[in-house]
Amino acid sequence: MLPFKVVNQGGKPYLTVEMKSGKMKLMSPKEIISMMLKGIKQKAESHLGKEIEKAMLTHPAFSFSSAQFQTIEDAGATVGLKVRVLYDAAAAAYVNYGRMTKRKEANILVFDLGGSTLDVTVLITQGRFDEDFFYHGLARNGSTHLGGEDFDHRVMAYFLNLIKNKYNRDISGDKQALARLKEECEKAKKVLSDQPHVHIKIESLFDEVDFSETLSREKFEELNMDLFQKTIKLVEQCLKDSGLEKKDIDDIVLVGGSTRIPKVRELLNDFFDGREPNEVSNPDEAIARGAGTEGALTSGQLYRNSMFGLLLKPVVGANIGIETAGGVMVRFIPWCTLYMELPLEETQVVTTNKDNQNTVAIRVYTGKSKLRNIGNFDLTGIPPAPRGVPQIEVKFYMDRHGKVKVSALEKATNKSNAITIGHVHNHELREVAELDALERECIITGGKKIDRDNNNTCSELRETMAKKFALLDANGTGLRNEEEVIAFLPVLTERSERTEMVQNVNRVYDNETCAVR
Repeated sequence: MLPFKVVNQGGKPYLTVEMKSGKMKLMSPKEIISMMLKGIKQKAESHLGKEIEKAMLTHPAFSFSSAQFQTIEDAGATVGLKVRVLYDAAAAAYVNYGRMTKRKEANILVFDLGGSTLDVTVLITQGRFDEDFFYHGLARNGSTHLGGEDFDHRVMAYFLNLIKNKYNRDISGDKQALARLKEECEKAKKVLSDQPHVHIKIESLFDEVDFSETLSREKFEELNMDLFQKTIKLVEQCLKDSGLEKKDIDDIVLVGGSTRIPKVRELLNDFFDGREPNEVSNPDEAIARGAGTEGALTSGQLYRNSMFGLLLKPVVGANIGIETAGGVMVRFIPWCTLYMELPLEETQVVTTNKDNQNTVAIRVYTGKSKLRNIGNFDLTGIPPAPRGVPQIEVKFYMDRHGKVKVSALEKATNKSNAITIGHVHNHELREVAELDALERECIITGGKKIDRDNNNTCSELRETMAKKFALLDANGTGLRNEEEVIAFLPVLTERSERTEMVQNVNRVYDNETCAVR
């Protein structure tokens, strides 16, 4: 029911667009985005009376790939715009709302229902908006095919069927008629947010027939009820993934034009046991206003001690590293690394676990309490040598969009291999961040890293713990991550100070050289 056609061109989506001349032209998403940005840029320059060179753009909080990031950046460059930041829409929405809040610590659920997507994000915030402000996403969920356009299409399908039955005419292949019908269906949807009925009239929609029908709010809700209910299921899942309960949510922030739909609000209200969500003054502009505020801060035009002062410091949501002998994860990029520190490169030297081992398997994991494998590759051709002798340099590079490149280099032969994991946070969308006091402190202090002390080795930790406590599982694979080790520390040491214990483990896990299978 789209008024344009999407075709496959070299494995990529292209749109068939009718130009003013009447000719049809294939255009890539990048070209169309460039045209949109060019128009916005021209309007802004006309209003401000000066040239604009930089832009702060937002992206959906849920499911946005590095390829999509790159397409938007390239589109901006095409029209002379340097895309300063591709900014999480959920964070931008909360910035706009958060200007008015005085909370120092809060659990926030952002419900962003726009024209084509639904983003549900649970955030934990630390600090006030007139001080340093930190946030961390506890969980994200949503759909890239659930929004205002989907509601419009349901109404369109209803009217197309009505036309077919009433006039014995199928206009589903008439692109011009579809475009006109879509426009009126969207207008009707908006009117029904305020009125119980709306009258639709389109002159000469087809065959000189003037289309005229009435649509009630009740019928609109009936046509879309399954979609409305799906939004609530995604909220429920996001809340479950966050590890929080309904009562733990301090604020429910609504953004996006589709949150004006009465039935959506009613279902949310029922789900949260009668609690009213907090609506920003203009949900259509909430994300843009939040991004504008952050853009002013990053460009130095707005300062933290101003009346709108804040400094968002988003952090990496989970540890990223490799598995070594014994199933232990060695961190390369730790949780609570500040995004402002990206791009980031971390290098560590690993070695072999067996004599004459000619291949090492690099297994990349991400997670906190529960690890998830996100990529694997092998480095082969290692010269025969006793275990522990070969020096293999493993390097992690994370760009500011979350794309990670992992490489391994055997120093004696310069043999290497690598893997690129596109937008690693797509693998973390359902990661549950169980924040304890130490982790919260990590957020507040800006993710300062504990000083490294390499006097111990990974194997020493494992052997010591295995002697003192039965820590191996039935398969002999042992502990898989740092958090599990920390959990056992109270029975392995007389020191009761949690922070000191965690530092001891961190020193071991940050060791320079560990054995790789």
